[in-house]
Amino acid sequence: MINDSHVEPSIISRPLRHCPSCGSDRLESVVEARVQDVHFLCVECGRCWNVSLGFVSRVSPPTCFGCPKRGRCELVYALDHPDAAGGAGD
Repeated sequence: MINDSHVEPSIISRPLRHCPSCGSDRLESVVEARVQDVHFLCVECGRCWNVSLGFVSRVSPPTCFGCPKRGRCELVYALDHPDAAGGAGD
């Protein structure tokens, strides 16, 4: 019989432990509704991340149709990318 009373999170259940930008461990799983893709939104800095095939990449808000947290992510993304069309500083 397997004793699973103390099971550590696996790479499948938590593929990203810390925000690559600010280092916070306060990552919230958010589901992009149209394609049922899971992203990880940092509660501290507002940046959203995708983990796929062992790589971590920043999520571009325009690709997140139906995400319930898109508004905050868009604001932070615009500040990080002021040269993008419609970004802060235009």
